[in-house]
Amino acid sequence: MRAYRLLGRIVGMSDVDRPSGQAKDDRRRKRRRSNADALVVMLTLLAVALTAVALNAGRWGVPLFGFTNEHGSQCRNQWLGHRCTELTLAHVQHHVRAEFPTGTRLISGSWQQTHDFELTAKVVYPRAVAAEGWSRLTEEYGECRHRVPSPLDAEPDLSGVCVMTNIGGFGTGMAQDAEVWRITTATQPDGDTVVDLLIRSR
Repeated sequence: MRAYRLLGRIVGMSDVDRPSGQAKDDRRRKRRRSNADALVVMLTLLAVALTAVALNAGRWGVPLFGFTNEHGSQCRNQWLGHRCTELTLAHVQHHVRAEFPTGTRLISGSWQQTHDFELTAKVVYPRAVAAEGWSRLTEEYGECRHRVPSPLDAEPDLSGVCVMTNIGGFGTGMAQDAEVWRITTATQPDGDTVVDLLIRSR
């Protein structure tokens, strides 16, 4: 009889010590919630890191990523250097050196930079300030050169084509002769002056 009672006590203690099925389920749920929370935190940190890379990769020079340069032009990195195809007038003005008159319009332009650089652009001076703009160009780049081909030759209805260049031995002796340049102006039928620009490193 005593043996049965002792066995009952042992069995009873074992039942108490053994965790119930409900307790096990609670622990499993807590573990799953903890793992899910950790996964959410990891994914959030990864998303933040990828967003930071996407926003700054262009400025860091990562190939194929775009960025906005200090002049506001839209550029894209290449495997060597970068290219800007959506230029601002301020970007063109920075490299031309001759100050554009008020009302100048940018028609098109591109900027390519590696260890060298090349700027091509086309701007238009309004009729009212065309003479002022042309005078500033000649002060900076010299007189018109005769029998020099220009990209405006093929455009119809232009008159008074003037090519200022140091290509082919021409030059001004000024500091910008460290660059290769060709500045072409012509008058449109409406009296505005179109200016085609090519400036590149030697």
